[in-house]
Amino acid sequence: MIKIILFILFNSVLSYGQTLKSKKIDFDKISAYSDLKDSTIYSLNKTELNKLMSTNNKKITLLLSYGFWCKPCNNYFPKILNLVNNNKDKIDLFLINVEPDNSRRLFLNNYFLQTRFGFSKANFMISEEYSKKKWKKYDAFLIDLIGVDGFDKSMSGMSQNILYKNNKIIYLSNYNLNDDDILKDIEKIINQ
Repeated sequence: MIKIILFILFNSVLSYGQTLKSKKIDFDKISAYSDLKDSTIYSLNKTELNKLMSTNNKKITLLLSYGFWCKPCNNYFPKILNLVNNNKDKIDLFLINVEPDNSRRLFLNNYFLQTRFGFSKANFMISEEYSKKKWKKYDAFLIDLIGVDGFDKSMSGMSQNILYKNNKIIYLSNYNLNDDDILKDIEKIINQ
């Protein structure tokens, strides 16, 4: 029954053609990640990510990709959200999506985060500047973060959990790890 309702709702939203456009982060007006407006999608590149993380007072930042259409993302997200909520004083979640700016998909991503998971914090769209490179948008962003030498095909796509500490990557997941192993790894790092 819930699937039918979601399908009807999904098609209704598509038929109305609502779109959402990301906003640029105004670093002159914010002093911390928590100053970003809830339920707003901000465009983000590597430089902006590093600036934003430098305002974060948590020990660890988790950068996680999400797509409303991605079944593994929807199965995994409640688990990671629970882990983050249970460790609020130690970790912050920066949720990333690859949808095109000013699109229905960007709107639907935000809509499903709020309705499925009650997630209303600010989240991020990978800057459109990455869609102009030879790699897929997410892969180009990831290569910018870790370097082309550190990139391999088991890291590509939407599977990433990237942990940062002091603006340095300290953990990077890939397709070879299952959700439970990733959660154990993250929890271990949080509690070190």
